Amino acid sequence: MELYMVFLYVLAAAVAVWAAGALQLVAGPRHAGRVAAVTAGVLASAFVACLAYGVYGLVGHGDWSTVTHGQALHGLLGEGSLALRRTGWTALDRAANALLNTNIGWSLFALSAIQFQSIGFWARRAEARRRRRRVH
Repeated sequence: MELYMVFLYVLAAAVAVWAAGALQLVAGPRHAGRVAAVTAGVLASAFVACLAYGVYGLVGHGDWSTVTHGQALHGLLGEGSLALRRTGWTALDRAANALLNTNIGWSLFALSAIQFQSIGFWARRAEARRRRRRVH
């Protein structure tokens, strides 16, 4: 596991969040779609909290305070983790370093946007499926 694993973690999070919208297809429980909406709301609220914390740090200490991907992954995986080791490919290492130094709030913003998009996508699919069932 090397530094490119960072991209796999981000991709896995995006796929999991987008796929959560598929709960719209569950026919039994009427409240299944609310889980996806609540997830989107939590992600959006987490983004706002990160943004507010960053502004608080900027006003109070003169420095943007929010956590970066690198800080979060080092905290979760531990310092010197194999997942954060360099690959030896200059372009890939630069891209990974750019991502690791990015504020995690922007990723939360992207995940909430993906979640809202998935709710619409899967809701349209579920509605089309319900219409087909009514016709037959």
